[in-house]
Amino acid sequence: MTDQAITLTPAPYRIRAWKDGQSVIDTDDAKFAHGVRHYMIWMFPREAVKLPREAIIAEHDGHVAIDWDAVDEWWEEDEPVAKLPRDMRHRVEARRSSRHVVVKHDGVLIADSHGPTVVAETGLGNRYYLPRGDVRFELLRRAERTSWCPYKGLANYYDVHIDGTVLKGALWTYEQPIADAAPTLAGLIGIWHEKLDVQLDGKSLGE
Repeated sequence: MTDQAITLTPAPYRIRAWKDGQSVIDTDDAKFAHGVRHYMIWMFPREAVKLPREAIIAEHDGHVAIDWDAVDEWWEEDEPVAKLPRDMRHRVEARRSSRHVVVKHDGVLIADSHGPTVVAETGLGNRYYLPRGDVRFELLRRAERTSWCPYKGLANYYDVHIDGTVLKGALWTYEQPIADAAPTLAGLIGIWHEKLDVQLDGKSLGE
């Protein structure tokens, strides 16, 4: 497909990819692409891609975007990329706080903390991560769901179980954040406040 809403900015690194042991992409002219998916991906000069047509998911201004799973390995310079490229302008900042965070569902207390970590991330609203000791783990069950954030790492989720009601994936944790993520996030419990009733210093985050 061709999408005129796609915008391209230069990527700073040489990008390489392999399929079945063969080099299929090797270029220092990759671009960060916004508008192909809800997340950022790479686009490459068409002539730099040695993959069949069906591997291409978008085209724009002489560049093509490739299905991430169409290759076996992606590298930035000489370092493998686990999941999705990272924009060096994107930042994740974590700050310890003494603000009061209360998490409930239908009046049932799930967490109560005076020691949250406030996470500010480029393009996103603030998120609040709580110490594990401030969360009622007897109400939680580890979910099968996981997700990958290129700026924080692998997230594992928890379902909340209250009187027969299950809120799937309402909380999550980064048990081992990637090396250049905020180390203070390790093991903290993130709140999906759109699914829960969350108060910050007595004021609902939904207000």
